[in-house]
Amino acid sequence: MKQQIKSRDRVVKHGEVFTSDREVNNMLLLVKDEVERPESTFLEPACGDGNFLIEILKRKLDVISVYKRSQLEYEKWCFICASSLYGVEIMLDNVCDCRKRLSDYTIKVYRNIYKKKANKDFEEVIKFIFEKNILHGDALTLLKSDGEPIRFSEWKLITGSKVKRRDYYLSELLDPSIKKINDEDKLGILSEPVAVYPAVSFMKVIEYV
Repeated sequence: MKQQIKSRDRVVKHGEVFTSDREVNNMLLLVKDEVERPESTFLEPACGDGNFLIEILKRKLDVISVYKRSQLEYEKWCFICASSLYGVEIMLDNVCDCRKRLSDYTIKVYRNIYKKKANKDFEEVIKFIFEKNILHGDALTLLKSDGEPIRFSEWKLITGSKVKRRDYYLSELLDPSIKKINDEDKLGILSEPVAVYPAVSFMKVIEYV
């Protein structure tokens, strides 16, 4: 069993208590169908070192194993799985641990399938995605540790292997006054993105920092 506290001091100062594996798995059973959809988006607003996100990731990667006969196809779906997970965490060491935990697990599964054929560039893309999606900040104030608004990237596969990246402020994504629509090309939200990037291959997203 994973330890649920790092120190009493952290519990007192930050209320930090990690969710047990049993509780995580029981809660994920309640949303089993969504967890097993590679493109289904999850945001953990107090992600700690990733107890929920790693279990969601495991289930998603199990589902896409059907694509492993084609390395490019598997890499594309692996990218979709990784880019669908988001987290905010107030403690910097947890942020670093969560990013590493998610990227290490993804790369481990990938290497177990393709061994010497594993693409180092793709592994760097996976690390980059988790760097962008797991942020150091406070989900209550909606601010990053540097005082800037929390801003997430949407990574949308649009055609073939091309991805369109659009950035949105978390405050707007959570704003109930923003009307919902059914236009999938607009993420279901009528807010304007903070930034829009050129469509590129998922292997090239790292070029647009």
